[in-house]
This record gives sequence, C-alpha cells and structure tokens, in this order.
Amino acid sequence: MRPGPGHAEIVLAMKGDLEVTGSYSGGLKEGFALHLAGDQECFLENQGESEAVYIISGGHLEAGRH
Repeated sequence: MRPGPGHAEIVLAMKGDLEVTGSYSGGLKEGFALHLAGDQECFLENQGESEAVYIISGGHLEAGRH
C-alpha cells in the first residue's frame, strides 16, 4: 500500500493479526489501525492459519486536493 502524494490511508485490522513491513514494521493486531500518508509504503502479510480481514479507507491531505 502506498497512498501517493497528497493522499492518506488508514488500515484497520478487522479480523486476525497482520505482519507489516516497510515504512512501518511490526504487528498490526486485530482491532488496531495504521495511518499512511504520501509516499509511505507498507506491505501486509497474514502469517497466521486463519483468515484475516482488513479495511482501507483513504482521502486527501489538506495540501493534496484536486
């Protein structure tokens, strides 16, 4: 995931735990969220044996409206 210039995204782990690498590295546990802006980039991986579900919601940063 990479929002791109002038954009931001929030990633919410709805079910299961995810491993995150990139601009942020570590675990994203069920019920927790991560914020990415601009050129920040992360990769998500489900290393567990059960299904993982996540939601991504994005928008424009103040300076990035078009």
